[in-house]
Amino acid sequence: MAANSNSQYVNLDRIWTILKGGITQIYKQELTTQQYMDLWSLVYNYCTTEQKNSKKYFNLSSGRVKVGRSEIIGGELYERLENFLANYLTDLLKSGSNLNNEEFWTFYTTKWVEYRFLSRVLTGVFGYINRTWVRRECEEGNEDVYEVFQLALVTWREHLFKHLNKQVEPYLN
Repeated sequence: MAANSNSQYVNLDRIWTILKGGITQIYKQELTTQQYMDLWSLVYNYCTTEQKNSKKYFNLSSGRVKVGRSEIIGGELYERLENFLANYLTDLLKSGSNLNNEEFWTFYTTKWVEYRFLSRVLTGVFGYINRTWVRRECEEGNEDVYEVFQLALVTWREHLFKHLNKQVEPYLN
């Protein structure tokens, strides 16, 4: 059991390193179609391979042992994605903090349009997690889990918009 969970963690770290680089390329608008397909396959293969290998494990939150494939893999990648988006938007906020009013508005609207589009691309990469892990979490009533695109929008609101809403409001009227 311990060896299996350690190897899963090592695999997760290695996979996340690759995914993080790919996600960075998405938001820099440098991702090729082949790289997109490779990232999608990486997520899919990780979730399905780990799911097949998890025969029996101890669930810390419930304190029960689960047997079989009733637990759906994806939460670890989702959490790392959530942290990546928060850090990305914190850096974006810093990069636009010293702009004057007109420059700020151009920066904000441009970044908002780009972010929404690129977050749709990201949603495709994490499509398998949306259809499995996120769906299961939502069915079980977890209100802090969103589909990846919605997660990106909520993260924008929390880490960028709430800090800039005073600057944005005059342009909305």
